[in-house]
Amino acid sequence: MPDDDRWDVPEEEPENKLDHFPFSVEQVRDAIEKLPDGYRSVISLYLLEGYDHAEIGEIMGITESTSKSQFNRAKRN
Repeated sequence: MPDDDRWDVPEEEPENKLDHFPFSVEQVRDAIEKLPDGYRSVISLYLLEGYDHAEIGEIMGITESTSKSQFNRAKRN
C-alpha cells in the first residue's frame, strides 16, 4: 500500500443501534405481558426462543400463516 494520507481512515466508535431505541426494556416487557395469550406466546417463541413460524405452528397447533398473523398483530399492539 502506498504510504500517504489517502489510506488513513479515522477510527470511529461503532454506533450502538439500541441507543436510539425509544423504549426501555421494562416498557417492552410490560407491553409483552399485556398482550393476549396467543400473541404473547408467538412473539416469545419467535423473538426469545428463536423458533420459526412453521415450528411455532407445530408447537401451538396453529398454521404457519396464523403464527405470522399473530406475530404481526402482536408487534402492532
